[in-house]
Amino acid sequence: MFTSSIGKKIGSGFALLLLLACLAGYLSSAEMRRAADDSRRVAAEYIPKVKFALNLGWSLNDALTRINEAPGSEQAGQEALQALEKVRADFEKMREHSIKYPSHVPLVEFVRDFPAPFEALAASTRETIETGEHTRSVIARMEGLGAAALESLTALEDLVRETTREFVEAGNTAMSLQYADNQRDAARLYAMTQEIRLLMKGVIYNNDAAAFAAAEEIFTRMNALAATVKGRLVKPACQEAFARAEKSMSEYMTGAREMFAAKGKEAEISTRLADHAAATSRLTHDIGVTGLRIAEGIVNSNYEDLKSTVRNSLIILAAVLLLGAALAVGITRMITKPLRATVDFAQGVAAGNLDQELALHARDETGRLADALRSMVGSLRQRLAEVTEQSEQARRKGEEARLALEEAHAARKAADSARREGIQSAAARMEDIVRAVSEASEILSSRIAGAGAGAEDAAAGMGETSTAMDEMNATVSEVARNASETASFSDRMRSRAHEGAGVVRDAVNGIEKARNQASVLKEAMEALGEQAEGISRIMTTISDIADQTNLLALNAAIEAARAGDAGRGFAVVADEVRKLAEKTMSATTEVGSAIGDIQKATGNNIRHVEQTVAMIVSTSTLADSSGAALEEIVSMAVEASDKVRTIATAAEEQSSASEEITRAVGRVNGISGDVAEAMREASRALESLAAQEEVLRQLIMELKQG
Repeated sequence: MFTSSIGKKIGSGFALLLLLACLAGYLSSAEMRRAADDSRRVAAEYIPKVKFALNLGWSLNDALTRINEAPGSEQAGQEALQALEKVRADFEKMREHSIKYPSHVPLVEFVRDFPAPFEALAASTRETIETGEHTRSVIARMEGLGAAALESLTALEDLVRETTREFVEAGNTAMSLQYADNQRDAARLYAMTQEIRLLMKGVIYNNDAAAFAAAEEIFTRMNALAATVKGRLVKPACQEAFARAEKSMSEYMTGAREMFAAKGKEAEISTRLADHAAATSRLTHDIGVTGLRIAEGIVNSNYEDLKSTVRNSLIILAAVLLLGAALAVGITRMITKPLRATVDFAQGVAAGNLDQELALHARDETGRLADALRSMVGSLRQRLAEVTEQSEQARRKGEEARLALEEAHAARKAADSARREGIQSAAARMEDIVRAVSEASEILSSRIAGAGAGAEDAAAGMGETSTAMDEMNATVSEVARNASETASFSDRMRSRAHEGAGVVRDAVNGIEKARNQASVLKEAMEALGEQAEGISRIMTTISDIADQTNLLALNAAIEAARAGDAGRGFAVVADEVRKLAEKTMSATTEVGSAIGDIQKATGNNIRHVEQTVAMIVSTSTLADSSGAALEEIVSMAVEASDKVRTIATAAEEQSSASEEITRAVGRVNGISGDVAEAMREASRALESLAAQEEVLRQLIMELKQG
C-alpha cells in the first residue's frame, strides 16, 4: 500500500472505511438479532408460561368460590362443575406448552403433580354436589314433615279444646279439668315441636351438633309428655287425632335424624374437599409464584440484554471510530507528507534556490513528481550554466564586435565589406546563442509541463479524497441525526411511562376507596345482622308471652267452666284471648321465619362483602405491584434516554471531527492547486521567453540583411 498510487491509497482507505462500516453494521445487527431472538423466545416460551399460570390461578380461585356455593343450589353446583372444566382446559393448554417447551423444570413438575389433587378435587366436588342435592331433598322432606306435625298438633289441640268445651257445657267438671290438662299439654307439644324446628334451623345452617342434641332431648321429653296425654284421652276421635300427631312427630324426628346424618356426611366431604382444594391451591400458588419469578427474570434478562447490546454497540462504534480515524490520519499523512515536501521544494525552486535536494523516493505519483522535479532542477541548473556561459561568450563577442565597430569607424570607407562580414558573423553567433536558449527553454517547458500535469493529477486525487470525506461526513451527520431522533423518542417514551404510572396510581386510589366503601358496607351488614338478632330475641319473648297468655286463657276457661253459668261470659272472653294468643304465636312464627331468612341473607351478604374486600385488597396489592413495576420501567426509560443521548453526542462529535478532516483535505487540495497553478505560470513564463526568442531571431535576420 505504501508503494501504490495515490488513487489506490485513497480507494483502499475508502474501501477500508466501508469495510469497517459494514463490520460495525454486521456486529450491531448481530447484537440486534440476538436481542430479537431473545425477545421472540421470551414471547413464544416464557410469556405464555406466565399467562397460563395466572389464568390457571384465576380459574381455580373462581372454581373454589363456586364450589363453596355448590351445596346451596343445583345451579351453583352446575356453575362449579363448569368452572372446574375451565380449570381443566387451562391446564391442558399449560400441559401442551410444557410438552412443546420442556426446558422449564418447575412447569414440567407442576404438569406432572397437578392432575392427582385436581382430579381428587373434582371428584370431591361432584360428591359434594350429589350430597348437597340429597341433603336439600332431606331438608325439604323434613320441613314438610315438621309442617305436617304442627298441623296435626294444631288439629289435636282444636279437637281437645272442642271436647273440653263439650264437657264444660255438659257440666262434667272432672273430664273438663282432665281435658283442660290435655289441651295445655297439646299446646306444650306444639311449642316443643316449634322449638325443635328452630334448633334444626341451626343444624341446617351451621351443622350444630349441640342444637341437634338439644332437639333429641326435647323430643325425649315430648315422648314422655305424649304418653301422659295419650293416657288421658278417652274419646276415640281424640285418640285418632293423637295417633296422627304422634306419628307425624315421630316421622319429623326421623327426618331430622336423616338430615343431621346428611349434614354430617356433607361436613366430612367438605373437609376432604377443603384438603383437596388446599393441595390444588398450593400447587397453583407455587406455579403462580414461579410465573411471577419468570416474569421478573424476563424483565431482568431483557434489561441485561439491553445493557449488553448498548455496551457492545458503543464498543463497536468506538473501535470503528478509532480505526477510521487512525486510517484517515495514516492515509492523509502518506499523501500530504510527500506532497508537502514536494511543494516546499517547488517553492524553493521558484524562489531561485536550485541547490536544494528533494529527499523523496517513492513508486507512486508523488515519487514520479519528485523525480520529475529533480530532473527539471538538474536540467535548469545545466541550462542556466549553459546560458550563463553562452551569455559570457556573447558578452565577449559583443566586446569584440564593439572593438571591431570602433575599428570599422576608424576605417569606415575601407572596411564596409569587412564591417558587413563582421555583422553577419556576429549575427550568426547570436543566432547560435538564441538557438541554444530556445532548446533550453523547450526542455524546461517540457519538464514544467510534466510537473504541472503531475500537480494537476495530485489536485484531482485530492478532490476525489475531499468528495469521499464529504460523503463520509454526510453519513456521520445522518448517524447523529438518527441518534438525536432516537433520544427524542426515548424522551417521549419516558413521558408516556410517567403518564402510565399516574394512571396506575389513580387506579390504586380508586381501589382503596372501593375497599373503604366495602368495609363500611360490611360494618353496616354486620350491624343489620345484630339488629336482626335483637328482633329475633324480641320475637322469642313475644312468643313466650303468647304461650303464657294462651295457658292463662285456658286456665281462665277452666275456672269459668267451674263457675258454671256465672262464668260463661268470662269463658267466652277467655276463649277470645286464647285465639288472640294463638294468632300472636302464628304471627310470631311467621315473623321469626322471616327474621331467619333475613339473617341468612345478611350472613350471605356479609360473606360476599368479606370476599369482595379480600378481592379488592388483592387487587390493590397487584395494582401497587404494577405501579412499582411501571415506576421501574420509567427509570429504565430514563436511563435508556440518557444512553441514547450520549450516543447522539458522540455521533455529533464524530461529525465535527469528520468535518475537520474534510477541511484539512480541502486545504491539501488547495495546496495541490497552488502547485499546479505555479507550474502553469512557469509554463507561461517560458512561452514568453520563447516569444522574446522569436523577436531576437527577427532582429538577427534584419542584421543579416543589413
